[in-house]
Amino acid sequence: MPKTTEENLGKAALRWVEGQLRTRPDDPGLWYSKGVLLAKEGELEKALIALKKVLWLDSDHVKALEAKGKALFRLGSYLEAFDVFRELTRKVPRDEEYWYYCGESLVKLEKREKAKTYYDKALQINPGYVDALYGRGDASRTGIERGDVETRMEKKKGNAQPVDMTRKARQGPKRVEARALPTSIDLLDLDLGGGVSPGSVVLITGMPGTFKTSLCFWILFQQALRRRAKGLFITVEQSKESLRKHLASLGLDPSKAADNLQVLDLARIRRDLHTDRETSDWFDFLKGKIEQSHATGVRVLALDSLEGLESLVDFEDRRAELHRLFDYLRSLEITSFITAERYELDYEGHPIKVYDVPEYLSDGVIELNWRRRDGGDLQRALRVAKMRDRKHSTSLYFLYWENGFKLSRALTAPPP
Repeated sequence: MPKTTEENLGKAALRWVEGQLRTRPDDPGLWYSKGVLLAKEGELEKALIALKKVLWLDSDHVKALEAKGKALFRLGSYLEAFDVFRELTRKVPRDEEYWYYCGESLVKLEKREKAKTYYDKALQINPGYVDALYGRGDASRTGIERGDVETRMEKKKGNAQPVDMTRKARQGPKRVEARALPTSIDLLDLDLGGGVSPGSVVLITGMPGTFKTSLCFWILFQQALRRRAKGLFITVEQSKESLRKHLASLGLDPSKAADNLQVLDLARIRRDLHTDRETSDWFDFLKGKIEQSHATGVRVLALDSLEGLESLVDFEDRRAELHRLFDYLRSLEITSFITAERYELDYEGHPIKVYDVPEYLSDGVIELNWRRRDGGDLQRALRVAKMRDRKHSTSLYFLYWENGFKLSRALTAPPP
């Protein structure tokens, strides 16, 4: 069948599944089909979101867990892939492929000695498992000569050509570059088609107490922990210790991602330097701190908050200074998140000051606010007001914390 025909059939099947999901949104079988079809199309980030939905509906769905592990492996998220396949070895201990993928993931993580244990287990189950033999040989750093296990032939233009299957097997699946940076909030990533566009400058705005700082840190923390992406979190108003205590109240431990996530207390650094810099020099000072981290491979940055920065440096020409800041962050080709207050409230919760948030300069705006539910209780709410290069809705979601940030539809109450 011609490739174009296969692609058309795949897209048609995906459209049919999505149509069915509109009337059967809680059917794990449909979500699994969507995940598998998206993976075949190379849309791995979107596939992961669909597969996570399956596992949320049915935590014992082994095939969805397997598809999730393989998608993570193809994306190069080897630590996450290992965790998934290790869980599968517990659920289905006699399936040699799951043990094999544990070994493959560990080799990618340069943990070769540990990988041999998993290859050995796969070979105990199936002594003739050729891929595990290749993997075991490579993990031992000796390799396996082409004739030691099996010499295979490929036909190329009618001529049989010997192929080094050891080398071919070790090349592994081709890595697919992520076209979105996930927020690690499933429903939000689903709405954004995988996450925000890499290289964007995104504002996280809202009223006091709506989780702006926490949400910002959560995104960087998950990138560092799950994807080993280096991040820089710049706090302007809170000290490191104050931030640590705040995060601890949510059960987050920054030290778990310390190798890949740096926290910079900008205000303290300036105080410790006893500097009396002019306002015009604030940008060079901030730029220097960012570039020190950028040189180490930082790919995600957060600045908390815009108002704190303004109070620290007292802009002369606010519009021009902010334009310079946003343009500079884009020039680094990293993804940046900046928190910004939208209102100040009085003691009764009424707005007494409205801030001029520079939404026109940003590539995306995530709004966090308080919304009153039917019962009269206030609930944190999230809305994507703007996100360039992403198709998204502007629907309102309830935001809540349950061992991580979660969203629920505004028409349904979140779990207590």
